[in-house]
Amino acid sequence: MIKPLSENFFPDTSGSNKINTIYEDRFGNIWIDSQDNGISVLNMDNHTIDNYAHNPSDKNTLSSNKIFSIIEDPSGKILVATIDGTIDAFDYNTRSFQRNYIPSVEMAYTLYTDSKKIYG
Repeated sequence: MIKPLSENFFPDTSGSNKINTIYEDRFGNIWIDSQDNGISVLNMDNHTIDNYAHNPSDKNTLSSNKIFSIIEDPSGKILVATIDGTIDAFDYNTRSFQRNYIPSVEMAYTLYTDSKKIYG
């Protein structure tokens, strides 16, 4: 039997413990978004967890902690669809997000990519 380390998957947060999306990127990292707590990334190589959350005073963070979808585009960027109609792109070098507001989209609930395009 496996015993959890904590009652909550996100023990350092006070928000929801519900998981919406689990995504494995090309490096084997596991991206997990909760209903209200942003994203936790499990690095399977060094067994660490990085947390990413919205910070209103920092434009290089997630645009919202309410995430609908996580995918990886053909170039290797992680794309995150949020409740406020943005698709945030994660930069592995700076470990930060670039917010991409899509004017004609209220919300992208699901993202899908093929070898050429991204669909929402």
